[in-house]
Amino acid sequence: KMLVASCRFLQRCSVNLAGGRFMSVLNALPSSRASNVKKISESDLISVEEYEKHRRDLAKLQKIPLKSLRRVEFGPSASVLFTNYDLIWFQIHEMLRIEKGGQAQVKDELEAYKDLIPKGGELVGCLMYEIENKVKRQAFLERMVGSEHDTTISFGGEAVRGVPIRDDIDRTHPGTGRTSAVHFLRWTFAPHQVDRLRAAHDAAEGA
Repeated sequence: KMLVASCRFLQRCSVNLAGGRFMSVLNALPSSRASNVKKISESDLISVEEYEKHRRDLAKLQKIPLKSLRRVEFGPSASVLFTNYDLIWFQIHEMLRIEKGGQAQVKDELEAYKDLIPKGGELVGCLMYEIENKVKRQAFLERMVGSEHDTTISFGGEAVRGVPIRDDIDRTHPGTGRTSAVHFLRWTFAPHQVDRLRAAHDAAEGA
């Protein structure tokens, strides 16, 4: 149940993606225009109509430079997608587009996703278990009960355990004994751990 991410993978999660080579029809990633990349406000959103108009280009921007660089796989069945301002910005717009709840839905979506944007000194990620075969998937999820409390990032002699973001929700399905296939976690780093993470990354890059 212990998932260990290497510093080389973590570097992929901290790449600055707002550079010119990832320009879209909206000129750049949403975070490049944000006044605060630790929080999405209503003023940071665009209309559903505007989003729909540019959705195809935005989807390419999200899939390649964002999700592929921020996703770390652990074997054939588990992965973590480390979230950031841009990914959550896209997700909120997708929900608004699909549900068409109008202005009343905007505040609900901002509230629902606010904890999935890193606030500094931390990583936030979505732990996912993906197995196509239903029988194998159910058996796997039974074995992984409690794994959301035992997911650790190790680097430079340090280990940071992930904490479920919504720990008040029991992620084990009643009656089945299986955990959820999706968990949202936060890894919080002490200042000295941030320094060690950077040092471990520099050492890995120089190897």
